Amino acid sequence: MTLRKVETEIEIKAPTEKFYYIFKRQAHHVPNISSGSIQGVQDEGNIAKLSIEYEKLIEDVAVSDKYVSLMVNVVKDLDAHFIKA
Repeated sequence: MTLRKVETEIEIKAPTEKFYYIFKRQAHHVPNISSGSIQGVQDEGNIAKLSIEYEKLIEDVAVSDKYVSLMVNVVKDLDAHFIKA
């Protein structure tokens, strides 16, 4: 089994403090804002840098990007929610 890491960056419009606060203190609100869940967010300016580390159990199985897509969608939902608020 090999440990792997998938990363992406997303431009956000809302203040990064709001993302930090919701994941640090109010993570239970994320499902109310978005229909999915997320592993974590690191903020650098107005770019959300997302990463997932996983262990591939079967090497012959193709790499799936569905988790990165999920994370991108959740961050976009949160960003829209924060801008609206």
